[in-house]
Amino acid sequence: MLTLRPSSLDRIYTCSASAHTENDAVLIDHEEGADARIGSAVHAVMARMLSEGLRDVPDVEPIALEWGVSADEIRWLCYRGREFLDVVRPHLSGAPRVEQQLEAVMPQELGFKREDYRLRGRADGLDYVVTGDECVIHVWDYKTGERTEDARCRQQLLAYAALGLAEFRRVGLPVTEIVVWVAWLKDGTRTVRRYSPDEVESWAIGVPAMVEWDGRTYTPGDACRYCPRVAGCLGRMQLMATGVEVLTAGGGTLAIPTVGSILEPEKFGRAVMQAKALKGLIEEFLAGALTAVRLNDGRVDLPNGDAVVIKQRAGGARIDPRGLLSYLHDAHPDFTDDDLASMVKVGKEAFEKFVGGRAEKGQKGKAIEAAIERLSEDGTLTRGAPVEWVDVAKGEGHAKE
Repeated sequence: MLTLRPSSLDRIYTCSASAHTENDAVLIDHEEGADARIGSAVHAVMARMLSEGLRDVPDVEPIALEWGVSADEIRWLCYRGREFLDVVRPHLSGAPRVEQQLEAVMPQELGFKREDYRLRGRADGLDYVVTGDECVIHVWDYKTGERTEDARCRQQLLAYAALGLAEFRRVGLPVTEIVVWVAWLKDGTRTVRRYSPDEVESWAIGVPAMVEWDGRTYTPGDACRYCPRVAGCLGRMQLMATGVEVLTAGGGTLAIPTVGSILEPEKFGRAVMQAKALKGLIEEFLAGALTAVRLNDGRVDLPNGDAVVIKQRAGGARIDPRGLLSYLHDAHPDFTDDDLASMVKVGKEAFEKFVGGRAEKGQKGKAIEAAIERLSEDGTLTRGAPVEWVDVAKGEGHAKE
């Protein structure tokens, strides 16, 4: 039985090969990074707020310490989560479910190789409200990363709708509508989709056809970074090989101008575009290689006596500002604001987050814009030299089409 998860469905719909592996396939269990730990910490705080009926963000320091992340970062995201709960709570019952594990079996279609497909996922929140003859299900999910286009998470939304529908049909509720919410905590926005049971059923019937793989076709691209078979994917290997071929002008000579002259502009343009694609593929390959070597006890011996090993350097140091200020005032009583300014670097994003968080409702953008303008006028905010890169721009003929 093939198990599908809501978060992987949009990737699988792009490249169905990512859902299928042979016995000897090299699988990568992507390591949890700092962003994922922040997400886990925020989810833990939000679960507590909902289950305990809290109307404000509790002390996040213990959870931040547990996950090894910045308390300020998760506190900010949790304030955004509180805003979302203020919006969704009026639509809920008095006892919504939190961190609910859900499962549903997709209907079998005649002619498919696998007998059935199991859909499994965890909803951050789940509830149903019965009013007269209507029973409305609410399913929601918190996102702590950058917002993506709604079209890129369409299958995930429908999958959560299917899981919610299956869950409450098991207890005999006559469901009339399923509402799926996605809370994008980083920018404080929401995606809301309403589905009828018929719409969800129609989608579920089509799932097997979308995830069935012919054993030959690959669609490498942005989604590869999240694919478990990335280390040994033939499609990616072929794409990289083609890229190397395009980057060369024959005989192993790079199609890059070395003395300022470009002899073959068309080939040069193709090489630029291919190089941009290869850059991402190479970075992802090396990240996958790190995990592969780690799974082989940190060493892969080569026939010539060399070995692929993992090298390491110390991680970047981070000093907590509050602890630093306390130390400096105690150890150096003559410590001044100028001394602090010589040590501290304030990021534009952190400043905008501070200003936006204290703006009146609906005035966030204007408040940030006014603050940036004022700091620019008095020279407090400056910019470095422009960053330059090459790209292939569409010509006038393309623009008119």
